[in-house]
Amino acid sequence: FLFFFWWTTEYGNFPLNKIVQEIKATKAIEKRDDGRHKMKSQILKKIWVYADEGVSYSTLIGTTHLLQKLRPGSTVKLINSDFLKQQSMINADLFVIPGGRDLPYCAKLNGSNNTKIKDFVRNGGSYLGICAGAYYGTSFIEYDVGSDYEVTGERELAMTVGKCIGPLIKHTYTDMSGFLGLEIDYLPLKLTAHIPYIGGGYFTNLGEDDTILASTKHEEQSLPIIIQSRVEAGKAILSGVHFEMDTDILDVEDEFVAGHLSNLEESRQKRLEIANDILKQLGV
Repeated sequence: FLFFFWWTTEYGNFPLNKIVQEIKATKAIEKRDDGRHKMKSQILKKIWVYADEGVSYSTLIGTTHLLQKLRPGSTVKLINSDFLKQQSMINADLFVIPGGRDLPYCAKLNGSNNTKIKDFVRNGGSYLGICAGAYYGTSFIEYDVGSDYEVTGERELAMTVGKCIGPLIKHTYTDMSGFLGLEIDYLPLKLTAHIPYIGGGYFTNLGEDDTILASTKHEEQSLPIIIQSRVEAGKAILSGVHFEMDTDILDVEDEFVAGHLSNLEESRQKRLEIANDILKQLGV
């Protein structure tokens, strides 16, 4: 098994070259392909994945690996905030912000970059936000209120009028104590599956342009955990769970992860079907 640290620990100049090397290394993982998950896109797409300060190594690698697996032949391009500022998005089909930390996203993207992303979606593009990328894609976030990790405030990108609130259970950035194999109900496919979760949020105050794609039960409440938002001619999907994460890039010996591996393995094919459907919903 190949393991990458969950959270980005290096700030300043994001080590993009190192990330590219690690992504290539995932190809050395022994494939457990029974043939069922080979779901190919009819039309090859261009997918931009944000890779800059705040993005966690493992979620970036998991995202890129998933896209390469489910959409072979499509172009998956890692980009940073400087590239985004300088280049037109006219040739992109999907823009992805993986998990990590939301505040560095604000520091790098607030202003003209957010305007460019929002205009891209308004004009028919698609946005996918996973965990921190989902928090970042809402209008307001409430993260771990009352703790040393508290983050609250409005967000510019605002793909939805809704708010993202989390985490569901206590989480720190020093270990995997907040990890779950969270059971979700994915409504479009009528599937129930256990999906990796750590630190993500649920969605509230949703508007008429928002659709709940998946929910989870927490403290006797049913909470929206994946939503889709219509943004003029485009779409955004925001996910509080890490549907991109395979058990191959988890530390199977971690005390907080080990107890969830059986459920995650049993749900592996369902997770891939959910991921494939999410990409189809985004037109990819």
